[in-house]
Amino acid sequence: MCYKNKICRDTPAIYFFWRNKMARACEICGKKPQVGNSVSHANNRTTRRWYPNLQRVRAIQGGTNRRIRVCTRCLRSGAVVKAV
Repeated sequence: MCYKNKICRDTPAIYFFWRNKMARACEICGKKPQVGNSVSHANNRTTRRWYPNLQRVRAIQGGTNRRIRVCTRCLRSGAVVKAV
């Protein structure tokens, strides 16, 4: 029996395609999650990830309207032309 978020022999192949379909990265600047440690008061360290603030935006790319994932810094700086 497969439990939640566990991979076993019964897992269909389409699951791997669906799971890795889109990366958590900005399509304009390529900003990705960063890794580091959470440090407690007792100086215990556990690894964690900091994700970029990505928004799904309808934007004009190559003369066509597309839905892309863009970080808020690219939105603020005007690197993206939003579709109206």
